[in-house]
Amino acid sequence: MKRYTTNRMMRHGIPIHIFYRVSGNSDGVHTHDFIEIVYVASGSAVETVNGDCFRVGRGDLLFLNYGSTHSFEADEHFSYYNICFAPELPAERLIVPENAFGILALTAFDEMRREAESGRVRFSGAERERIEWILHTMLQEYDTMQPSVERVLESYMNILIAEILRKTLPAPAEATKDVWETIRDYIEDNLSEPLTLSALAKQCFYNPSYFSRAFKEKFGTSLISYVAMRRMELAKQRLKETDDTVAQIALTCGFQTYSALYRAFERECGMTPGEYRAQMK
Repeated sequence: MKRYTTNRMMRHGIPIHIFYRVSGNSDGVHTHDFIEIVYVASGSAVETVNGDCFRVGRGDLLFLNYGSTHSFEADEHFSYYNICFAPELPAERLIVPENAFGILALTAFDEMRREAESGRVRFSGAERERIEWILHTMLQEYDTMQPSVERVLESYMNILIAEILRKTLPAPAEATKDVWETIRDYIEDNLSEPLTLSALAKQCFYNPSYFSRAFKEKFGTSLISYVAMRRMELAKQRLKETDDTVAQIALTCGFQTYSALYRAFERECGMTPGEYRAQMK
């Protein structure tokens, strides 16, 4: 499987790469370490994203997260625009409080993208004409490399993202609810993995400082405290319900060492993990 990298795709130090391509062939299975937007300008193709296949035609837009696997089988006269950018770009320059939840819902987690047909958005009529004008203008800017091209491209990217979010998020309140439920579920499913502020913020394309404030407002505590609480609760459950060793439980619950779990129990319960297990049983 081919793997495309940010270093290969970007040029002139500009974090956004855009091109237009006419193809009557296919593109084999590949993956990439950047985010990719594909807009079908003409013709049709069968797209495969993370194992899910569907047909696309003019007006269809795909938002592909980094790490996705992707391929297509094109019919005649198939053409498309392609925008590639690093995951850090939204967090650093494109996300604002008004669109942060939307971008997370669109890109951050595979489950939500599957529910939205693997990130496909369909434009028609006047909105399709508007999208194609934005993409054509971005391509002209990129090809001619006029002064301030980076700033101009970022401005058009914000407009493009706003157009995508209009189609994908019918109710801001509902979108916010889904996003925080997804964050909570993601933490629950990954307690054994590193869940630092910077790591989770990058996963969600949030600026870390904004993510920290938003998380505390929603959950009533900091991310660090919330993760520590959930790890302790999981450790207690496993001590009561399994015969795993304390060292095994420390590892599966995200404690770096047995000693870290030992200290956490001493602080919270005033006893060792072994004493807690004996008391519960």
